[in-house]
Amino acid sequence: MKILLDGHDTFRDISHETKRRKSTDLVLQAKEIDELWRKKCFQVEQKRKDKHKIDKDVADKFKEQKKLGAKKDDEGAKDAQTKIETEIEELKQKGRDLNAEIENGQLEIVQLEKDLCTKINQIGVPCAQESPDFEDEKDNIIVRIVGPVQKQEGKLSHIDLIRMIGGVEYNHAIKVAGGRAYYLKGDSVLLLMALEQLATRHLVERGFTPILPPFFMNKEIMAECAQLEEFDETLYKVTGEGEDKYLIATSEQPLTCLHRGDWMEPQDLPIRYMGKSTCFRKEAGSHGKDTLGIFRIHQFDKIEQMCITAPEGEADYQKRVRIEKKEKVKEKKKDKVKDKDNEDQKGIGEEQKDNINLDEDGNDGHLIGSWAMFHEMIKNSEDFYQKLGFGYRIVNIVAGALNNAAAMKYDLEAYFPGSDAFRELVSCSNCLDYQSRRLGIRYGVSASKEKKERKYVHMLNATLSALQRTLCCLLETHQTPEGIAVPEVLWPYLDDKRHFIKFKLTKKQIDEQDKSDSKQKEKGKKEDKE
Repeated sequence: MKILLDGHDTFRDISHETKRRKSTDLVLQAKEIDELWRKKCFQVEQKRKDKHKIDKDVADKFKEQKKLGAKKDDEGAKDAQTKIETEIEELKQKGRDLNAEIENGQLEIVQLEKDLCTKINQIGVPCAQESPDFEDEKDNIIVRIVGPVQKQEGKLSHIDLIRMIGGVEYNHAIKVAGGRAYYLKGDSVLLLMALEQLATRHLVERGFTPILPPFFMNKEIMAECAQLEEFDETLYKVTGEGEDKYLIATSEQPLTCLHRGDWMEPQDLPIRYMGKSTCFRKEAGSHGKDTLGIFRIHQFDKIEQMCITAPEGEADYQKRVRIEKKEKVKEKKKDKVKDKDNEDQKGIGEEQKDNINLDEDGNDGHLIGSWAMFHEMIKNSEDFYQKLGFGYRIVNIVAGALNNAAAMKYDLEAYFPGSDAFRELVSCSNCLDYQSRRLGIRYGVSASKEKKERKYVHMLNATLSALQRTLCCLLETHQTPEGIAVPEVLWPYLDDKRHFIKFKLTKKQIDEQDKSDSKQKEKGKKEDKE
């Protein structure tokens, strides 16, 4: 409970929930339950003290009774012994009553803790000051626009283009697996694999460790890194023997749990992980949206960035080091050389301060804080899409659209010439210590040494490439009247014949095929009625 409560302040939470355009009822309810919990904990502790006193009194009475037992022929002693036996029995009964009250009180405490955890876990991490103070995503702030984003006449949509290269089969897939199912075929598969290899190399060269995580997780663990509504709207449940499991919606979920319960020292950080996984999503909240093509689907492949940093940047870290050194000096005031030690420590602190070259996020590259990492991760994604020749814009998402875990989120929205629209390819979020508190990933000091406030690592996640979506944008961006001119950056991962992929069907043939399929469906419906 202390772990959760340490990260929350009622006034601050009300302020940030208001910025998220969420009701503050949860915060007030959590405060009320917290007060009841503290009161009940105090009452139970007092009863334990009373019980301890009764146990001591009973022990004293037994000693007194033993002394009286030595006086066998003394009638007064016998009467006193009888009285003591009565008092002992009364004390024992009080002890039994207190035990029952303590047990019931403990059950109430456990229930209050469950209720409080439920409320607190639905309260979001504090929003960053830079998160736009609006509710609707139409008010998202455009940070920058990069590359070609002008409307181009005669461009086709990825929905048609992937069929024109013979790269997908829907009809049989839908019969096999239901809505939004697909078979990728031929050149589409090879392009997808090339994108995956390029994305992997892109991150590995930047110091990321590749991880292939589990594709399903136990319910208890998933609950620590997923929000409540995701269980209904996003996650697929896997039933069978033993504990229920859930298919992952992103490799971020198992990656955040990789260090569950661990302690991390400054020298261990930052950690950069590249997650490669197939992802599974119900997309229940997007019913009727992007139902055509492979842009929004139930099963897709993704290369993810997941990073862990210190909860402070280099400047904050060095400041804390200097303060701690000064505190140690004060503790040695009785030492004969206290003045000399004081001067030495002051000199060290000043020298470090003078030699630090900080960037705008307060880091010098030695100890990277989460905001420096946030900008590094979005740059990784930008560099990747620049390699592919995509036009895009970076968007700062409004506070009203942030989930509970994100203090700030940037989206990279690529320009789709065939649709003449910007579509989200990347989300980059700084979750601060929201996830690490729930997962118990501590920073800096082990439990045996701890004397000061608890610190938790900061965790961040960012898409590098949702491969099917990236493929959609590639088809639209690099289409020609005859086919797809594959970007040169992908050539090392394809044979020479596929540096240019010719169309196998024309747009007219696709339209005629759709009309024919539609007639067949109508005919089938009539036959079923008859």
